[in-house]
Amino acid sequence: MNQFNMDRIFSNTLLMISGIILIYGSVFSNIFELLVHWDLKSIIDYTMMYYFDFVIIGYIFICLQFAGYFELKYQQDYLTCSIMSILLTPLSLLLLKKND
Repeated sequence: MNQFNMDRIFSNTLLMISGIILIYGSVFSNIFELLVHWDLKSIIDYTMMYYFDFVIIGYIFICLQFAGYFELKYQQDYLTCSIMSILLTPLSLLLLKKND
């Protein structure tokens, strides 16, 4: 078994363990009972009002992931990609795509 296969097995195992922990935590918490009678707009308003910092952290994380992908896939500058992604949207990275 080569190093690439070992890394893949290790990363899949960690992903599976973290997924199981997230599912376990969400099933045994009372969050579903609280949100049963709420509509989607109420849930979004509640999340934006009380957990806005987590929303911003998640948005920046997603933007940096897209910038890293574009850096590796299209040989673009990571700093340019990340700034453009955060300030505009991750979809703006399509403008940086190399024309071959």
